[in-house]
Amino acid sequence: MVNFKVYAGQWSQAGALITGVVDATLSAYAVTGSETDANYVFDVTVTPDTEAAVGLIVNHTLDEDWNESYLVLVLHLDTDPCTVTLEAVTRDADGNETSRQILASRNMTLTAGTPYNVRVATETLGDGSFAVYGYIGNFLVVEAEDLAVQYSAGQRGFEILGVSGDSAQFLVNASDYCTVADVKPLLHIVLTEASEDAELAGCVITGKALVDGFLKVNDLVVPAVVPQLVVDAAKNYAAWSYRRVRDPVSAAEFWNAAQQFLQAHIDSETSKEAYVGTA
Repeated sequence: MVNFKVYAGQWSQAGALITGVVDATLSAYAVTGSETDANYVFDVTVTPDTEAAVGLIVNHTLDEDWNESYLVLVLHLDTDPCTVTLEAVTRDADGNETSRQILASRNMTLTAGTPYNVRVATETLGDGSFAVYGYIGNFLVVEAEDLAVQYSAGQRGFEILGVSGDSAQFLVNASDYCTVADVKPLLHIVLTEASEDAELAGCVITGKALVDGFLKVNDLVVPAVVPQLVVDAAKNYAAWSYRRVRDPVSAAEFWNAAQQFLQAHIDSETSKEAYVGTA
């Protein structure tokens, strides 16, 4: 997320890592993308620095009077017990909150300083209705369907609610193929160790580019639902990219593993094509 519009709070960026700090408005939020964006997955490693409410915004739009509406998946470290909620929010043209409706909620154990892989998926269902699904790691924790049209598409971003000085860090996982959290175990890096996150985020981008490049040669693209073999290939390419500048010899094991996973995916896809139209 390189370019984004700041509505409230103080924001800074160091490489791929974005930090937001609550100001006197008791909030911090910023968005990026297009109001016509739809059916996407917003995949971010979120690290709440303080016991605030930290969230991922999706489907943010403005009406003709500059009033805002959006959905937000919120990690509530400011409640006891902690909760994860999916909320529908509206604000007036001055940014003042006019409504906040909880659409879904689940109690969870959350700790300040701990990184969480958070994904919000927006989807248009087969009957034309709109839905949003919120994941922590690989677990679906909240969902809302039959949403109003105003929440069917829009920008994505970050939100922090709390007292002045509350903060959080956001690392946008540049690829839906794998995440920084996927790569760390391969490299024996502790998940809570964040000092290498910015470099690893760049390696994830490299992993995606390699997957796309090799698939293009075979006239293939990664489908919207990323196959596990592609995830495994991408995270091994990312691990190779990180390790090769430190130990080129041992990095080869990651390259070889990535090639094997990706070739297995290519073989499975080309085999399916070979059977199209046959009895």
